[in-house]
Amino acid sequence: MKILGIIGKPVKHSLSPVMYSSAFEHLGMNALYLPFEVEDAEMAIKGAHALGFHGLNVTMPHKEVAGSLSEKMDEVARISGAVNTIKFSDKILGYNTDGDGALRAIESSGTKVRGSRVLILGAGGSAKAIAVRLSLEGAELMIWNRGRERAHQLASLTGGKVVENLREAVKKAEILINTTPVGMNSDESLLFSEDLHESLTVLDIVYSPPETRLLREAKKAGAKTVDGISVLLHQGALNFEIWFSKKAPFEVMEKAVREAVRK
Repeated sequence: MKILGIIGKPVKHSLSPVMYSSAFEHLGMNALYLPFEVEDAEMAIKGAHALGFHGLNVTMPHKEVAGSLSEKMDEVARISGAVNTIKFSDKILGYNTDGDGALRAIESSGTKVRGSRVLILGAGGSAKAIAVRLSLEGAELMIWNRGRERAHQLASLTGGKVVENLREAVKKAEILINTTPVGMNSDESLLFSEDLHESLTVLDIVYSPPETRLLREAKKAGAKTVDGISVLLHQGALNFEIWFSKKAPFEVMEKAVREAVRK
């Protein structure tokens, strides 16, 4: 049996066990995916490697530690210094699929990223991975963050531009991505329908609730919306392919996750 899991703090909210378990059952795979809430990420990762785990997902606040322990990394993980997916062999192999998950979610909605003006809200770990990946894709990045120092660091890393006036920046944007926790399990939003426009594609990586206040406001403005569950699913499919070198049953995973959310 192949054993995999997710480490973080907290992880009880994670939909990953439901998502991957549905894939294993559908394909008749002898594999198990479990959540582990851990304080000491270094000990957990090294222990999982020693115990013969097949792989791990890594969520906050442990992505940078996972990056420091990875002996080989993909380009986004190397540039961002953060790893959200580990595959164990004789070495610890680190990947970051946060950016590709966002890219695939946006493009699956029919919006092209290459050459687009993208406004990213936030400058934390997820923002960094998404900004790095979209910059490699040829997007023109604008970064807004309440803490200006982190915004400038991210802009310097990705060739983006820091914006001070959020509402003015939205007018110029073709894609808007919220990577902040604003709206998570609340009815808060950084922007409202009067700030948005119908030529915009709005992605909110928050997936609890599945339709955040920002996405509801975007719909009112006539904008295209992409929810955080779509990002999770595209990340999940990528991770599955990294671990098992086979195509993930995306529709099966999506059905399981969206049913779990409705419950």
